[in-house]
Amino acid sequence: MAFHGRCSLFGDRQRLLFPVDMSVTSSSDRAAQQQLLASALMDGNCTGMIISELEDSEVFQDVRATVEEAGKAHSLLSQEQFVVVASTSASCAVEEIPSRVEQVLGELQRQQLDMLLLHARSLAESRDIYTRKRVVLHAWEQMLAIQQTGLVRSIGVSDLSVQDVEFLLTAYPDNPPEAWAVEVLLPGMIPPSSNANVPLEDATAFAHAHSIDLLVHFPVTKLQSLQSLEDWRLLTEQIAERHRQRPFKFLVTHEHGGVADTFHMESRVANDTTALQSPLQIIVRYLLQKGLVLIPQASDPQVDDQAHVFSELFGPLSHPFTALHPSCSPHQLYSSILTRDDLAAIDRALPLSVTFPPPTPATATGNDRFNVAQERSVYLSPTSSRPSTPE
Repeated sequence: MAFHGRCSLFGDRQRLLFPVDMSVTSSSDRAAQQQLLASALMDGNCTGMIISELEDSEVFQDVRATVEEAGKAHSLLSQEQFVVVASTSASCAVEEIPSRVEQVLGELQRQQLDMLLLHARSLAESRDIYTRKRVVLHAWEQMLAIQQTGLVRSIGVSDLSVQDVEFLLTAYPDNPPEAWAVEVLLPGMIPPSSNANVPLEDATAFAHAHSIDLLVHFPVTKLQSLQSLEDWRLLTEQIAERHRQRPFKFLVTHEHGGVADTFHMESRVANDTTALQSPLQIIVRYLLQKGLVLIPQASDPQVDDQAHVFSELFGPLSHPFTALHPSCSPHQLYSSILTRDDLAAIDRALPLSVTFPPPTPATATGNDRFNVAQERSVYLSPTSSRPSTPE
């Protein structure tokens, strides 16, 4: 339960979102993306997607057709259970967002978006902190108005700076962002020169302390280019081996005349399991157990080359012993199967970080105040009081 009295949108749902790229234009790329989405849906591990932009595109027709066909073929999948998250566009002014949302809902044939993210690219540029605050708060008023009309269920932000989020937390304590989408950097990845680089652990603690779901864009295809690739492979091999050898116990009931007579316990190991047997599966499970919402981000622009990655992402994520319906929710029984030692080892071997836009300076020459704001954005303390902001 969040501090404002509302539960997370995702709840016990799957926390792995399929990324719908609105920039694909060729018929072959559109068909490939449609096939990937269909496979992810039919595997039973995909119960949500995120739309990169609210742009007029034929991709919406592909998505609608795919979800409808999957719903007909899969009795457990319905539109009510399928989460649709969308992000605002650079070409769309904040005043135009409601009409864009209505257009998208019409193309998807849905009554409501589950979540709408206010992207930083939709905001006008600001030269000082006072202008920036007015821009951010005005945009959030528009988002709240859209939510009140019933077009969207939840609202959040994407790629906003820590300073921007603090503006919203202070000005709207009863209507704060419910989600915050950020970009994760692997060790060795260089963020934009002006951006602040924050440990993922600090960003997660800050967001969760304010009951904000953290949606992370994770570069899944760049795991193969890590600087310490051999150390990472060795660690994942050790985790996979321990997982195969981990025993599990179950109760066997003996019936006599239709009535349970005796019981005994058996113990087995899952030598032939397919779960947690690759670096990608392990890092996905790691992020999900941290309570994050994962958005896989492929660096290769060729959609058809992503097939093997996405098939593994949305593949064997169910518990290997129980064969329960697949779930990536950290609140669902049997979903969190990395041990504390495994999590700590991954923390050491793969220190992840998040890149944030820099805070807006107080004035063009206000170097001292700018430095203070920048330091605050780099160090996130989840328990610190919310700083006051200038009116």
